[in-house]
Amino acid sequence: MPSARRTVVPLLYSRSYTGWWWQYYDWGTFSWAALGPVVVVEQTMKAANYLNIIADQLHPYMAFVFPTGNGIFQQDNAPCHKAQIVLEWFEEHTDEFHLMSSPPNSPDLNLMEHIWM
Repeated sequence: MPSARRTVVPLLYSRSYTGWWWQYYDWGTFSWAALGPVVVVEQTMKAANYLNIIADQLHPYMAFVFPTGNGIFQQDNAPCHKAQIVLEWFEEHTDEFHLMSSPPNSPDLNLMEHIWM
């Protein structure tokens, strides 16, 4: 039996990022297996916009990279990520991949920061 240290957990990271000098958001994702799509969003990142990205970009990517449904998706606590319609969508797709929960005041430990730079 493999030790916990050697067990590979298929974890997926995503990040939306914006800066004060431009008016768009980049949304991207990656896993240990493959880089995912990068989406430029030229509008405010509200729950409906985020849900469209999740359904149109993340969902096919997760099905491709984790066909057995063992992937884990991580996101931060941005308001659009915690919106009820988004959380309901993730609940409807729990057999395809899992959403990692984050405590309300968790530190920003997202690895996507290293990819953006």
